[in-house]
Amino acid sequence: MRRLLIILVVALVLSTDLETFAGVKNTEELPLYAITAHLQTQGIEVDGWEVMAKESFPSQHLQELKTQIKKELPEAKWQQTSDRNSIKYTMTNPQKKEGIIEKFIVIVPREKSNHIELIYKITGTSWGEVSEHYLTNYFFVKKGRIFTENVAIFSCAKAEFNGIIDDVLVYQKLRQALDIKTIESINETDFTSISGYTPEWEQTIPLPEGAMNVQFAVRKGLGAKTSITIGTPIITSEY
Repeated sequence: MRRLLIILVVALVLSTDLETFAGVKNTEELPLYAITAHLQTQGIEVDGWEVMAKESFPSQHLQELKTQIKKELPEAKWQQTSDRNSIKYTMTNPQKKEGIIEKFIVIVPREKSNHIELIYKITGTSWGEVSEHYLTNYFFVKKGRIFTENVAIFSCAKAEFNGIIDDVLVYQKLRQALDIKTIESINETDFTSISGYTPEWEQTIPLPEGAMNVQFAVRKGLGAKTSITIGTPIITSEY
C-alpha cells in the first residue's frame, strides 16, 4: 500500500497539468519555514528538506529554456536520460560544503504534446541559516527569472531519528498550529499517512473528500528508527 501511494503521488506531481493546483503559487514566504520551525519547537531536528518549482511551458520553448538554464548554472552540463514515456534533460549543481543540491529537470513527452514540464529543485541535508540564505539568494532569484506566475511550489521536510516518539502528538500539535482539517488517512503497521487542509497555505490539490494542501507521513523502520515527513501541498519525495 505504501509503495502504491508513493507511485501515485509522484505520478500526480510529474504528470498533472498545473490547472489542478489552485491558489496563490508565487509567494516569497515558503511554507517550508513554518514546517521546519514547528518541528524544531518540538525538539525534532530536520535532516532533509526539499523545495520544488514546477511549471508547464509550450514545447517550442525547449531550446530557449535550456539556454536560459545554462546561464544560471554555467559550470554544469546537461545529462540526458529517457524511458518509454519521455526524454529528460537534467542539470545538477551540488554545493558539497553546504550539503545542498540544486537541480533543473526538463521533461519532454515522447507522445505528441504541446507542452513540456520544467522542474527546479533544491534539496538539503540539514536546516539552518545557510539553508534559508541559499533559498533567498538562489531559489527565489532563479525562480523569478525563469518561471511565470503560474509556477507551482512544493515544500517538504524530513526528520529521522532513533528512539521512541509520539507521532500522534506531533501531528496533533501540527494540526493545532496550522488549524488543519484532516481529509483522509492511511494507517498500517509501520506506516501512517494523513492528508489535510490548512487555511494558512492557499495552494491546494482537489480530492474527492475536499481540497488538501498538507501531508504528514510517519514510517517506522527496523529497530527503533522512525522518520517523519511533512509536505505541502503533497509530499514529493519518497517516504
